[in-house]
Amino acid sequence: LCIFIMFSSFSLLFLLSASIFSPVSCNADHETVCGSLTSQGARDACARLLASQSAADIESIIAHGAKRQAAPGADGPGPDGDAKYRITFTGTWSLSNNPSADFPDGASFSEVIVASHVPGEHVMFEVGKKISDGGETLAEKGDNDELRDELRDNNDVFDVSRGDGSFDNKGVQVIEIDVDAEHSAISVMSMIAPSPDWFTGVDSYALRLANQWVDDATVLIHPYDAGTDAGNKFTSSNQNENPQKDVSLITDPTIFGSSDASVATLRIQCLSGA
Repeated sequence: LCIFIMFSSFSLLFLLSASIFSPVSCNADHETVCGSLTSQGARDACARLLASQSAADIESIIAHGAKRQAAPGADGPGPDGDAKYRITFTGTWSLSNNPSADFPDGASFSEVIVASHVPGEHVMFEVGKKISDGGETLAEKGDNDELRDELRDNNDVFDVSRGDGSFDNKGVQVIEIDVDAEHSAISVMSMIAPSPDWFTGVDSYALRLANQWVDDATVLIHPYDAGTDAGNKFTSSNQNENPQKDVSLITDPTIFGSSDASVATLRIQCLSGA
């Protein structure tokens, strides 16, 4: 069964830490989802959060859920069953959304690559850590073949799926991915082009919380610097970063218009789940 989950406040972190949802069907109403919480205050807060359905902070909340899944005994017995998901990447990067004096001609995204894997593992990238050779090639050239091979050789990875080539900055790419109980998180990457070594994506986004598959979520995704090229403009010439830096979130407002800019959305839909 799938469960609709679209929480948006860090208050939910405390609710999840203190309470366990009972199994529910897809798109359950507030009373069904929140009724199993042990205190009236928690139930009321849960209902308010569900009603708001804001996407803000969802990445941090899901990341917290991934850690709960990985912790022994956090939610009792581990989840079982498998599921298939549709991932819809929609570009929102534009001069109007991301005003910049340096906005490039030919703005586009490289072919999207998605992997399902063990929750809490960082199989594509992690902020504050060095990116892999395959991640570097994707971020600098838009070629994901090397990263795909790395993922296939990674024992923490279950499935790898790719789109059908590069697409423009406001285009859409749809990918389907298989997950199972042990590999219930996804990571996503796509190059922001042209750029020195900038990309967007998500790192270890959990799809199963409290033994239920996430039904339908929309996530804003942000620009990152791979730390492998020293260029600071979209069309900078190649300048190898030596020594290589860690992956970092791009917060310079002159590049993408604000310090917390997003460049695309990911809609994550459960097509089938046990």
